[in-house]
Amino acid sequence: GLVHRCGETVVATGTGEWKRYRRSDWPRMLPKALLSATCDLFVLAFTWVLLHLLRRKPVPIEKDVASAVDLAYLFPFPLDQTEVGGASTHVQGFLNGLASIGGTAHVYSARPFVLHQFPITVIPGRRKFYLFHELVTLSFSFGFASRLYSVLRRNRPRAIYQRHRRFAIAGALLSRWLRVPFVLEFNGSEVWISKHWDPAFFSRCLGLC
Repeated sequence: GLVHRCGETVVATGTGEWKRYRRSDWPRMLPKALLSATCDLFVLAFTWVLLHLLRRKPVPIEKDVASAVDLAYLFPFPLDQTEVGGASTHVQGFLNGLASIGGTAHVYSARPFVLHQFPITVIPGRRKFYLFHELVTLSFSFGFASRLYSVLRRNRPRAIYQRHRRFAIAGALLSRWLRVPFVLEFNGSEVWISKHWDPAFFSRCLGLC
């Protein structure tokens, strides 16, 4: 509203809901926006320091973990709500292939999936307000990883598996904390995409991730 100077902003959500924001709403929304910006900047600063420290202190991985579950399959992407195509097709395709060779997995996701091969546990985000869109996944990664660590430390999988995506570091954190191998499904460089196609506002932090 401040940028486009319109008297009213209308947002249509994916659920069919229409939200109207007028200039008279700005004073009411300002404290929430400032709080969200403060939280976002804290997450950014915390990540910057933490990732620099982690790069300097590698942790040995245990390659032969005795476990009934081969993979903890992670889908820590709170903004991805697609049901058909894209990442959903990759998830289904990989899990179908794993099941066909007798592999075992437990899926941990930021949102519900219809899966028939393996059990799934949904771990939704707790933080509700963000100012910077890019930091939603980054902030969620820490909460997702910490909540999942309390579950997996009692029964570690043989490996952690996660699809590579912008600012998603939950799998790397869990692999380090649990000391089990990390398998990253890498379909392309998010840094390259940021430079040539879809610019990232926090590009240096993206490179660290």
